[in-house]
Amino acid sequence: MSGWPCSPPTSSPAPRLQRPKAPKLARLSIVVIVILAAACAGPRASPSAAPVGLYDVGGHSLYLECEGSGSPTIVYLHGIGGNRSNGNFLLKAFSSSRRVCTYDRVNEGDSDHVTDPQTASRAVADLHALLAAAGVRPPYLLVAASFGGLIGITYTTTYPSEVVGMVMLDASLPADAEIDKILPEPDRTEVTKEFAVQGEVFEYSTLAEAGRALDRMPDIPVTYLGATQFAAVPPNWPADQIIALTKQHWHEFVARFTKGRLVEVDSPHFPMPDAVVNAEIDRMFSLLGS
Repeated sequence: MSGWPCSPPTSSPAPRLQRPKAPKLARLSIVVIVILAAACAGPRASPSAAPVGLYDVGGHSLYLECEGSGSPTIVYLHGIGGNRSNGNFLLKAFSSSRRVCTYDRVNEGDSDHVTDPQTASRAVADLHALLAAAGVRPPYLLVAASFGGLIGITYTTTYPSEVVGMVMLDASLPADAEIDKILPEPDRTEVTKEFAVQGEVFEYSTLAEAGRALDRMPDIPVTYLGATQFAAVPPNWPADQIIALTKQHWHEFVARFTKGRLVEVDSPHFPMPDAVVNAEIDRMFSLLGS
């Protein structure tokens, strides 16, 4: 079995986790994501130019980088421990014919740091205010990686008229909370404590919040790319059961949508092959007729 890029947890207390430059986050749950996270110029003046810079979103500022033009706009949502640079491959592949925007959530990249715990709804409010401040108008095609999937789900249900499609890159799903229930103690307790050291300070309640939002998800085209290279987990974890639940969640999620599509990719959680991701985004644009 190949698998999640993580090392078995040591005995209590858990060691401090180090965040890499690029996130090495597993497709399990918020708790497991934490264990695996081991893996200012102002905006341009011209309204027609692709916006780049810091924008005030109400008490703090977020950094946005857009290139190209066209509609719908591709908006990249990075995972925990990541930043907008994780979406650079989209700028390279699509900005010659599409508008592509990447941004840093709070406490990441060039965005401001805050001390308040972050939830999905706060992240969604920030993103909505950011796009409005920068003059990036809907419709949007969301490309959501890892934990960004929960943000994408919540954004789409909060602003259903703004999102025309979503491509999810081995993204977190609300049902992943079920996986936490089968993890042995004291592992789950210890990694939960480690949440405070993560830069974004996302509350565990984000899973439940996105779960409630999922029931209001509009029937838009959704493509889910699931990474099948599962890394080794600690020997006392039920690896086969975790893999089975993970794949079950993929199937159940895409089944919610008339134009839901599941693509299993022979890839680690991060990064997924650019060519595969780009091909699925091209397919989505064809489906949308744009």
